[in-house]
Amino acid sequence: MKKLFFLTIIAASLASCGGWNDEKRAEVKSECAKTVGNLYTKEDAAKICDCVSTKINEKFPTADFKPSDINDQKNECVKDGKFVDILTKDQEESYKELENSVDSVGKALEAQMNEEMSKTAE
Repeated sequence: MKKLFFLTIIAASLASCGGWNDEKRAEVKSECAKTVGNLYTKEDAAKICDCVSTKINEKFPTADFKPSDINDQKNECVKDGKFVDILTKDQEESYKELENSVDSVGKALEAQMNEEMSKTAE
C-alpha cells in the first residue's frame, strides 16, 4: 500500500512538471516581447506574440520548447501576418515624403518655366 501511495505521489509530481501552466505561457510571451518589442509597434508586437504563443502551444503540447523555437515561430507569425517593422515603415514614409517633395519642386519649376516662356512670347 505504501508503494502505491509513493508511486501515485511521484506520478502526480511528474505530471505537474510537464505541460502548460501560467509560468510557461508568461515565459513565451516574455521571450517573444524581447525579440519584437523594439522592432514593431506595440499593437503589432502584441499580435505577433499572441500568434507565437498559440503556435508554441500547438507545436509543443508538453511545453518542451527551446528559446530558438520561440524565434522560429516568431518568424512564421511575422510572415503570416505580413507585419512591417518600424524601420521599414519609417523608410517608406520618408520615401513618400521625398517623392512628394520632388513632385512639388517639379511642378514649381514647370510653372516658373511656363511663366518665363509666356514672357518671352509677348
